[in-house]
Amino acid sequence: MKRLPEFCFLGLLFSGAVSCSLDYDVLVNVKDSVPEFVFSGVEIERFQNRAVSVQIEAEKLEQYADSSVSYAKGIKFTSFDDSGEVETEGSCGYLSADTSGDIYELYDDVRLFSRSRKSSFQADSLRWNSKTEQLSSRKKDEIRIERENAVIYGSGFSASGVSDDFVFTGTVEGVIQTDESEE
Repeated sequence: MKRLPEFCFLGLLFSGAVSCSLDYDVLVNVKDSVPEFVFSGVEIERFQNRAVSVQIEAEKLEQYADSSVSYAKGIKFTSFDDSGEVETEGSCGYLSADTSGDIYELYDDVRLFSRSRKSSFQADSLRWNSKTEQLSSRKKDEIRIERENAVIYGSGFSASGVSDDFVFTGTVEGVIQTDESEE
């Protein structure tokens, strides 16, 4: 009688293994889900005209085979103007960089500071198209902009790097401080 529990366990195990079915027709491309390269503690410098144009630090960087998209975690970056002065500084939790389309998507506590525009941006996600020089948020995501004496909160944000104009398509609120002089 002592062998009955072992026999029951083996019987259940065998019946479970026989009753399982695997779908062998489903093809899984491992290249799509497993990175070809994974780098940790990354420091990258991009050069244009023999000068550093961008510096990037990342906790982790992943590159997939047959893809122009890289993914990174724990990002800090600095971009420089043609004279080598700091133009923009920023950080985010995650980055998706499509180098063939020049599309960069930033996620998770995105913070940007533009020295030339004296503006800072905070958002959950932002998208930068470097071909059109367009910075935008998702339609319902809120973004915070601080610029000189103004703080603005809004959704549906879009800004042009060419014209230095920005718009909100959603709700907007904020505070603008003005100097009142006594005469």
